[in-house]
Amino acid sequence: MLKKAVKKPILLTGAPRSGTTFVGRMLDLSSSIGYFHEPFNVQFGIEGIHENFIYIYEGMENEKYYENLLCDLLKGKAKYKRAPLDVVNQDKPLFIKARNYLGRAIIKSKPNVNYYKVKLTPSIERYFLKDPIACMSSEWLHRKFNMDVVILLRHPAAFVSSLKRLNWRFDFRHLLNQPDLLREHPEILEIIKDYDVKNLSIVEEGALWWTSIYTVLFKYLDRNPNMIAFRHEDISNDPFEKFKELYEHLGMDYTPQIQEKIKDFTDNSNPTIAEKNKVHVLKRNSKENTKVWKKKLSSEEIRLIKEITEPVAKRYYSEIDW
Repeated sequence: MLKKAVKKPILLTGAPRSGTTFVGRMLDLSSSIGYFHEPFNVQFGIEGIHENFIYIYEGMENEKYYENLLCDLLKGKAKYKRAPLDVVNQDKPLFIKARNYLGRAIIKSKPNVNYYKVKLTPSIERYFLKDPIACMSSEWLHRKFNMDVVILLRHPAAFVSSLKRLNWRFDFRHLLNQPDLLREHPEILEIIKDYDVKNLSIVEEGALWWTSIYTVLFKYLDRNPNMIAFRHEDISNDPFEKFKELYEHLGMDYTPQIQEKIKDFTDNSNPTIAEKNKVHVLKRNSKENTKVWKKKLSSEEIRLIKEITEPVAKRYYSEIDW
């Protein structure tokens, strides 16, 4: 069982590929933080979550069910799922597959190991959920569990460029199969009404997905003044000052040791471009990384992304950002 945290939990969220893994790891440099990796992830999150991007809200019929799941998570009673073999063994050599199979049998998954580490670490005084999959439920988590919610956003073109590099696709059924979400946020249907969501290019799909997610998240920000947003580009261009700002907002000590580690991860001597199929490359030339999409996308792709996302994106990205 986890010891009782003395400070309120933190949720770091936003669309997938918005920088939550990188920023999450930089916050996890603090020894006082207990890191929970994507508990809302259907593949390897906690047992009891059956739908990605689930919309949980106050007053819903089965709200108590989800409240109990989160209470168990924060009390150390939750159970993480065993990592799917097709995920841990994807494109791996035979000896790596054998190792992963054994590890999966013994420890279930890396998130499960992280969870147990938190249980065994006496310095932990605050729990930290890094979870873009929880984005649609972030307002509920903020209000129900008094979580400090930080929303990350990334330039729409950089977001789509990242999806193209990994050939990641999103299934709009995650949103369209949730009638409560569509009733409370009908803008999602308005965004996609002119498109056949079953036959989208990866560029259209990414742009529509970005717009749908941040349409909802910006509403959350407007009606919850204690929820805050950070642009991935601002953090990348000035990591020292922006992480200082973020640490201070969360009431965390921004120690010289943490600053030195952040410098190591963001230094301009690090590579700028990630390998094609590598999902997370944490040590990057953070400033140059923000410009990679301009080289990877065609002018027509950029025009299309801007056309789809600008009605929402203009809140944080002006003409000069394109």
